[in-house]
Amino acid sequence: HSLVEEYYTAAWTAFFSLIEPKTVEGKVAPKTSVNHLLKLLNKWKPVLAKFAKETDDQKRMLEGLTVCCGREPNFLPFAALMFNWLYNADLLEEDAALDWEKEAIKHPSEANAKMLKCAEGFLTFLKDSGEESDED
Repeated sequence: HSLVEEYYTAAWTAFFSLIEPKTVEGKVAPKTSVNHLLKLLNKWKPVLAKFAKETDDQKRMLEGLTVCCGREPNFLPFAALMFNWLYNADLLEEDAALDWEKEAIKHPSEANAKMLKCAEGFLTFLKDSGEESDED
């Protein structure tokens, strides 16, 4: 797709590869692995922020995460955490996440299906909070 997506695929692969203990697809990530990842992400947040300013860039970031987890299914236990962390770190806007969801549904693949499943709770939260805002 784009250079930005390729950057993110490589970045996510590098981040997840550094985490100990290793994770296994279908299992919950060990707490020590999650803590290690969060520490690493917080350290690199300023760099990630430089590439995630626009909605399209944020979608590419999620597409890169999808490609990364599609290639390395053992990284999937981190996927749900990543959506929440990116959103809470102000690196992912609601519109970008929901646009990514639409594209992932429109272009079915095994990787997209797995990532949509991982993001299900996060996407439901976004939609529910959006509906509450509309009612105000």
